[in-house]
Amino acid sequence: MASLTKNPDYALKHTDPGTGFGLLYSEKLNDCVFVNPLAAALWRAPVDEIDPERDGAVFERVFGLAGGADYLRQVVRDMSARGVLADRDGPDGDHLSAAGSSAPPAPVGGPFEDGLTPPLEQIYFYATRDCNARCYHCYQPTFTVKDRSGDLSQSQIDAGTFLDLLRAALPLGLRAVKITGGEPLLRPDLRVIIEGVRRLGLAVSMETNAFLLDEDMADFLTAKEVDVSISLDGGSAEVHDSLRGLPGSFDRATRALELLAARGRDPKAIMAISRRNLADVEKVLAVVKSRGCDRVKFNPVNSLGVAGRLRKTNVLLEVGEIMDLYARRAELEADHGVFLFLEGPPSFATVFETVTGHSAVCPFAKILGILADGSISYCGVGNSCPELIFGKVTAEGFDIGDFWRTAEALVHSREVCGGLLEGVCGQCVLVSYCRGSCRALAYGELGSFAAPHPFCQTAYERGLFPSHYLRGR
Repeated sequence: MASLTKNPDYALKHTDPGTGFGLLYSEKLNDCVFVNPLAAALWRAPVDEIDPERDGAVFERVFGLAGGADYLRQVVRDMSARGVLADRDGPDGDHLSAAGSSAPPAPVGGPFEDGLTPPLEQIYFYATRDCNARCYHCYQPTFTVKDRSGDLSQSQIDAGTFLDLLRAALPLGLRAVKITGGEPLLRPDLRVIIEGVRRLGLAVSMETNAFLLDEDMADFLTAKEVDVSISLDGGSAEVHDSLRGLPGSFDRATRALELLAARGRDPKAIMAISRRNLADVEKVLAVVKSRGCDRVKFNPVNSLGVAGRLRKTNVLLEVGEIMDLYARRAELEADHGVFLFLEGPPSFATVFETVTGHSAVCPFAKILGILADGSISYCGVGNSCPELIFGKVTAEGFDIGDFWRTAEALVHSREVCGGLLEGVCGQCVLVSYCRGSCRALAYGELGSFAAPHPFCQTAYERGLFPSHYLRGR
């Protein structure tokens, strides 16, 4: 492997004090690359040239690591693949992607030749607007029902129509389907849908309150390898049931965690956090762990959609309280033996947390939301914002391939989100990675897909935004 030189367009913008993970940034290219401690150390070396053979041998000898030379070469290849190192003697044909750069490399090839249309990687299916709970924080306009109906509502597309859509979307790059609601377990044909999704070779996940998840359903979900997320908003029945408006839901949710864990699955608990249950954070973690599970997601309650009524209350967390959760993440994770994921912009996380999956990036440009009646939106935001519905899968002559490439709403949103975002997002070095995170929340709060993420903008205005992620700082 030939010697390489550092790309002068990039500089080491930030290094985590505790972990050594770093962020390379190019102002010229508006590009950020996350690197592990070894890659960051190589970049800090006072020479521009890196000789993988020489430096690998030194690294292995000095640190006494068996295989250390191979590891360093692998890191260097990955940095080269991301464009932050250049081969002096021409391209190195053998690019490995593993340890050096933790941001995914730019797409190569794929189903489209225009270079502008992203792959349609995921479909979010809002399978029903029926729900057996009445959660105070829900942003979706749902209909309260007590139990399953024996028949499919006339306002819902049937399993065959949905599965035909998925089949047609496979050439667009489709890899996964997320099923949510409402409460998806209320659909009488849910098993048919899941079986069809799996036959197409797609991964499937489901979000549920788990009230109807019994042993038989646990067996089915396990057999079909469904990644299940279960709502758990309190560490006791008193707290959880009151927030969910569904007596007995705490016992059902925790029992569902046990059922899936006992079958070798690893369900995720999702806690919608506000000031009404912030004090229950550690209790929830303890409950999850006691049920044999170790994945938890904290999801700060927001005011999107019908939850806009919460803006006039003292329920929503202040941005400082959200940032405090990020600051406590590692300690909470260590104390309770769980993997803790926080829903929110990566600007509040460390580089290590970003590259290890503890914070999120919304795949806004690579998803479609299919609503229960077959309407199409960017995600579930269409249920709350009808003006963001821009198609229907049951329309005569509908073609998902043509729609994904040419629908005016999609083309416009790609142009907006691919350009310079407003507010602090336009000043943040992470924007090329996160693209402003949740665009639905930006639209709901500030009326534009180009608007900054509300959490980030508020933090910036209050002097709380991490300065090491700002350009020119």
